[in-house]
Amino acid sequence: MGLSPTFADEIVELRMEKWFDELNDAVEHTQQEVSKLQKEDILWLNEVRFRTLVETTDAIIFIIKGSKLSYINPAVELLTGYTKKELLTGFDIDQLIKNKERRHLQNKNSEYQEINILTKDGTERWLACTVAMFDFEGTPVEMIAGIDVTDYKQAESGFHQALKQVKQLSEQRANFVSMACHQLRTPLNVVSVSNSLLQKRIDELTIAKTRSLVDHIQTGVEKLSLILNDILLFAQAEAAKVNFDVKPLDLIQFCHELVAQVQKSSAENVINFVSQCNSLSANVDQELLERILKNLLDNAIKYSSTGSAVNLQLAYKDEKVIFQIIDRGIGILAADRQRLFEPFYRGNNIKNISGTGLGLSIVKVLVDLHGGQIAIESEVGVGTTVTVMLPS
Repeated sequence: MGLSPTFADEIVELRMEKWFDELNDAVEHTQQEVSKLQKEDILWLNEVRFRTLVETTDAIIFIIKGSKLSYINPAVELLTGYTKKELLTGFDIDQLIKNKERRHLQNKNSEYQEINILTKDGTERWLACTVAMFDFEGTPVEMIAGIDVTDYKQAESGFHQALKQVKQLSEQRANFVSMACHQLRTPLNVVSVSNSLLQKRIDELTIAKTRSLVDHIQTGVEKLSLILNDILLFAQAEAAKVNFDVKPLDLIQFCHELVAQVQKSSAENVINFVSQCNSLSANVDQELLERILKNLLDNAIKYSSTGSAVNLQLAYKDEKVIFQIIDRGIGILAADRQRLFEPFYRGNNIKNISGTGLGLSIVKVLVDLHGGQIAIESEVGVGTTVTVMLPS
């Protein structure tokens, strides 16, 4: 006995529905697997693209996980001189990153920094970087991407240094103008007053009084001449227009004559000349050497108390002629010693003593012309020793 057509149709329909359900499940599962594969392919493709980008870019990219480097691109190796293996194997990050300068916050997760890198050969490089900060499995991670801006930083530093020097030079020249006016005014006043008295009372003055006023005028003119000569010599030295004429010179005789000359105008102080050699000659410019030693002797006398002795010592060692000027004067403050040879600069403990601030700067230039060296040792309240060494 066979199944009725109606019941058979129902069975077929049920089986078809079950088959379609299974087919739909299979299709849905297949679509999910395909979608999953597509996502993995996309992620893989994106990773390949990212690695290609960071591995070939000139930008410096590295990742710091905790306190260690966990990734670097080839540009880091090229910049630092370290290999990838060196940097990623327990490398001390403080050995690479010397300093960080935060500039401004870009957003809550990243900021702009300038990072000072110390390369393997000890060279310092500067990077302008974007630093992204995030958390990876509970560990803080920094991804740093930057470019080398060392040339820019050096140019910036040079620019600021140049501005500083211009400012210092401007201040020095302003000080010089003020001091020069002050120094010129004193002898000019002497000349002016003495000349005025002579003009008004020439018929009333005795010969002695007239001679005294004339002497005052002569002294004032000589002081003016000295100040102007210093200014002129300094200007010539700055412009490299000083006449430099080297000839053999008997230094023993030269020093004796120089001391006698200085002693005439400084009767209140004793100047002693001591030589370790009985005979000594050197190839020097006599006129410039006289300016060097006379300037130093005048300084020693100026900054010493009345009646104290100043010594000029002469020696010869290692093919160098050595002059030492030793005083027992007020000494030089420690804060002033680094700037002694700057033009127009004067120490902070000599404000009441006349001077233009050009003396030592002129001496330094003239010593340099001879290829020599100058050194100063001083102690406040004890005295100063200036050593000049010139090749013979």
